[in-house]
Amino acid sequence: MGDCIRCRPQEGPVISDLRGNVGPDDLATDNLAAEAELTEPRTGTVVYHYFPADNKDGLPLWKIIYIEKAVGSRVRCMTETEILQSVRNASAQHKPHYGDGAYCTLHRDFSRACTAVQHAHGLDPNRCQYRAVLVIDQPERFRKFQSTGGVMRSIPREEYLTKGQLVKIGDATGEARLLWIEAFTDGAWRRVPQPEG
Repeated sequence: MGDCIRCRPQEGPVISDLRGNVGPDDLATDNLAAEAELTEPRTGTVVYHYFPADNKDGLPLWKIIYIEKAVGSRVRCMTETEILQSVRNASAQHKPHYGDGAYCTLHRDFSRACTAVQHAHGLDPNRCQYRAVLVIDQPERFRKFQSTGGVMRSIPREEYLTKGQLVKIGDATGEARLLWIEAFTDGAWRRVPQPEG
């Protein structure tokens, strides 16, 4: 990691041709990843944010997401060299980073994602028991990465980002709206009712 702990996203690294390592053979084994590769984000496009049951404090993430009507990702403040290296070395042990923003994907069922797509997303399907289903309202506020099977991230609105900060997208920010949350149970994605109160 670089020494940066605070940066201006407008001045941060923008790597114009940043792409993952998912190849044609991988896409041949994962038709949902192949579909995601061909989909361009537009107003009304549905995207997914996969996440584990609990956060690091043991709180149920799905309840937090329902209450806040937003999902987010932590700022990593990586340099261009570090970003390129993280994507090139993506594996089960090395999580890739495509720049700071709130991450989501066009991949409709990560429980069936092939290994290369799992690595390109930096997600373990065994830990992705939940997913937030969102609809895009401002496609210009997102960046999609080719050869990943659907990885996307938001373009942060904040003037400054601090390492560890949570960048969110959701009802309040305007880029996308939360439709609902689903849990992976008994081999299928099932809608989780909103908590009362």
